[in-house]
Amino acid sequence: MLQKIRWFFLLGGITIVVIIAFQNSRSVELDLLFFKGEYPLTMLLLASSAASFVFGALTTGWMLRSRSKAAVAKANQASETQAQKDSETDKVSPANTSPLS
Repeated sequence: MLQKIRWFFLLGGITIVVIIAFQNSRSVELDLLFFKGEYPLTMLLLASSAASFVFGALTTGWMLRSRSKAAVAKANQASETQAQKDSETDKVSPANTSPLS
């Protein structure tokens, strides 16, 4: 259900950006680092929205990957700790001692 809500907001946001971009089709002057000239506002709005989306997707992917790595490391540490406990209990196990000694 949460995935459907996310898709709804994503598609709604894209629709709003496209509508706003195409309603503002006049040319504007742009002076940004090496880019100088007049560009259609539609192109600038769509380009900045696309760049923001890509940046957000990469950031989200990076955060999810680091969380996944942390979860794997935690699971490995837990399994190593359990293996140590198991080996210690095998050494002290009553089955290994005989009453005759």
